[in-house]
Amino acid sequence: MSLAFGLGRERAVDPSAYKLGAHEPCLSLKPASVEEGAEALRAAAAEKLAVVLWGGGTRLRRTLPARGYDVAIDLSGLSRILEYDPEDLTVTAECGVTLATLATTIAARDFDYVPNQYPKEVGDFRIIGLVDRLLHSFLVELRH
Repeated sequence: MSLAFGLGRERAVDPSAYKLGAHEPCLSLKPASVEEGAEALRAAAAEKLAVVLWGGGTRLRRTLPARGYDVAIDLSGLSRILEYDPEDLTVTAECGVTLATLATTIAARDFDYVPNQYPKEVGDFRIIGLVDRLLHSFLVELRH
């Protein structure tokens, strides 16, 4: 396994921070761009490595991988709001943006944002975690 799948040593981070139960990955990476994240996934797939995508880690601690995993890809570095158009009520953001950052950006334009109604700790959630929760809720509804 190449150290950082061609991303360079500066993208490798301490794997112990990504331990899930007794499972610690052999490698953990923190890409700084969508392209770097995609390259890491391509390289891991080519080597048939098990990958866990890591947002804020708020939900992962409750979900243990069945057989462990090889690579943690920390998406918190993908934390830019790329576009905000209040007139169209649209925001384009990378998956590592926290809900608190999103709320602050929107509030700066005097627009009310629903996640402000959630408990304070939800502000640390990242968009990837919110999408995961929404998708999970949707799938649960489909099953019932």
